[in-house]
Amino acid sequence: MEGFQKRPDWAKRFGFDHFSNPQSKHFSWALFDKAVIRPQLNKAWNVLKGDAPKGSKKYKDAKLIVDKYSYDSAPMCLGRTIQSICDARLLPEQELKHTYGSTDRIEIEKDQRSKMEKYTFDEYTPNDDEKAHACREVLDPTLDNAMRGLEHAFKVLGLNTWEGETNIKMDLNGIEIPYYFKPDFNNLIELKIRSPRHMPKSKKGWATGSLPTKPYASWLGQVSAYYFKTGRQPIVVCANDRDYRLYHPDEGDYLMEKENLEFTFDQIVSDLKIQQYIMKNAEDLNELVQFVQPDWEHLSWSNKNPEVLQEAKDLWGYRSN
Repeated sequence: MEGFQKRPDWAKRFGFDHFSNPQSKHFSWALFDKAVIRPQLNKAWNVLKGDAPKGSKKYKDAKLIVDKYSYDSAPMCLGRTIQSICDARLLPEQELKHTYGSTDRIEIEKDQRSKMEKYTFDEYTPNDDEKAHACREVLDPTLDNAMRGLEHAFKVLGLNTWEGETNIKMDLNGIEIPYYFKPDFNNLIELKIRSPRHMPKSKKGWATGSLPTKPYASWLGQVSAYYFKTGRQPIVVCANDRDYRLYHPDEGDYLMEKENLEFTFDQIVSDLKIQQYIMKNAEDLNELVQFVQPDWEHLSWSNKNPEVLQEAKDLWGYRSN
C-alpha cells in the first residue's frame, strides 16, 4: 500500500476506495452500489448502532433502508457455510481464534451449520425457499467433496500449512486506487460451490449443480490476481454434492496456465483504466451515468428488490414498463 498516500478526488466523488474484479460484477452495478447504496447504508447503520430508540421514527427509517438494499440467496448461504466449516476443520487454532473468536472446531462448525438451518428465504430470489430446502439436503455431501478437493489441491500445490481467507490490497501500474481481492486459502486456492438447481418436475424437486468443464471468466479473473500478487500457480476447487473438480494446468486445464492468467489480468487492468478514465472525467454522478451503459440482464442486477432496480433505472433515465 506504499503507493497510495491519498485517495484522489474522483474516487471520493463516486465512493470508490478500491477496485475489485471487474469480471465478477458489471461496472454499472459497482457504480450504483458505491455511489448510491453505500452512502445510504452507512448512514442507516450509524443510526442502528447508535443511541436512537428502537421505536423511534429515525430508527425505523434506518431499518427500512437496510432492509431495502439487503439481498441474499440460499446458494450464497450454502457457499458461506461450507467455506466456514472447511475453515473449522483445516485452519490452525491461531487463525480460528482470530477469525471466529474460538479454537473449538466442533462449536465453530455447529454455529456455521445453524446459519444454513436457520436461513430465511429472500423474497426477491426466485424459488429461494425451495432452493434452501435443497441446499440443506446437500450440505454434507457437498462439504465432504469440498474437503476432498481442498486436500487434493493442497497436495498439487505442494503446500505445508493451511492459511485462511485474507484481505489483500495492492497497487497496480496506472491505477490510482488499490485493487482489492480475497483469496479463500493460502493466497492461492479459490473454493467454489455448485448448489442444487431448482427442478420442480423432478422427484426431489432439484438436480445436482453441474461442475463446469472450464473455469468461468469471473473465476479466472479472481485467481489471475493471486498469480499476479504471489508469482505462484493458483488453483480453483469446485464441488457439488456428487464430486469435485480441480482447475489447474496439471489437471489439463489450459486456461489456468500462467500465460493465460497473465493475459487475463492484463485485461482486468485495461478495463480498470477505462473505468478510472470515465470517472476522472465526470464532474458528478448525473454526468457519469451518461457514459456507463447498464446491462439489466447481467447477473449483477438479478434478484434485487424491484424498488432498488427502479431506483437505478430512474438514475439512468430508463422509463418504467
